[in-house]
Amino acid sequence: MSEKHPTTEEALKRASNRILDATSRTFHQATHKATQYKTIVQKRIDIGSLHRRINHLHHDLGMTLDNLMQNNTENALDNPEVQGLLAQLNDMRTQMHELEVEVEQLRHPEENERSQDETEPPQHH
Repeated sequence: MSEKHPTTEEALKRASNRILDATSRTFHQATHKATQYKTIVQKRIDIGSLHRRINHLHHDLGMTLDNLMQNNTENALDNPEVQGLLAQLNDMRTQMHELEVEVEQLRHPEENERSQDETEPPQHH
């Protein structure tokens, strides 16, 4: 009977270790998902902010063009102020596109990993 006692303790210890490992993995997965969700929400907030800034720039561009047209300015689109506003719009659109791509990659990481595996050449050791 004394020989069975250590094996029972060992079995309990192994079972406890398995439960602890499973709990640890579950906790890690949950915190990873929570962090991922927080990042997605922040990026969506940034996208919304960029939308508002783009709308504001459209307004500024329209007002600038209207003022130039009222003053009978030739080649209003070549005006440095107009060109600067258009450059800002292009930059913001690029930033918004990059954020949207990042959100999609965070939402579907398994698709991103598969596409990377397909594009990366196999590594030889």
